[in-house]
Amino acid sequence: MGIFNINGPIYKISKIIYNLLVLNIFWFVFSIAIITIGPATIALFFVSGKIIRGESYKLVSDFWKSFKMNFKQGIIIFSVFALAFYLILVNIRSVNMLSLNRFLLPVQYFILFELMAGSIIIYPLLARYHLSILRSFKMAFFIANRHLVTTILCLGVLPALYYLIYWKPIFLFFIMGIYVFWINFLLKDIFNRYHNR
Repeated sequence: MGIFNINGPIYKISKIIYNLLVLNIFWFVFSIAIITIGPATIALFFVSGKIIRGESYKLVSDFWKSFKMNFKQGIIIFSVFALAFYLILVNIRSVNMLSLNRFLLPVQYFILFELMAGSIIIYPLLARYHLSILRSFKMAFFIANRHLVTTILCLGVLPALYYLIYWKPIFLFFIMGIYVFWINFLLKDIFNRYHNR
């Protein structure tokens, strides 16, 4: 019966899953305005990171605290990445119509990969540290390339998540919380290394 008591693994795992589900709903609601996806994502990483590190947390108050604290930065960073993704995807489409696409296309895909890598790292980075916008971009791209295997592990599950949502849209209501938990888990030790320097 020990595994089912309040200190047992079943209870702890169930509590984490429940909290991630609630956090995902918060993220979804706070992202409805689209432009607020950035601060909502930072807030999701903030609370999820506390869960990963075993720190005390309050779902509602901590999410709201992080959302307010990173509101301006989150909007700016999300807008920069959204514009960059739009431009590179337009470029890729245009390059495909050119006779030189075999030379230009690899460069465009490399830039796309860098944007994806940087966008994956920057939100958990801001959730844990107080950084300027410029420094957060520099650190995100540095860490993404310095720890390439971890970056690939973060990005590698995206196709599976996409197909899950495409197959059953209901997954949208809890998949983001699980994905953010996964990224925080992968980045925890890496961030600790830089924090202790």
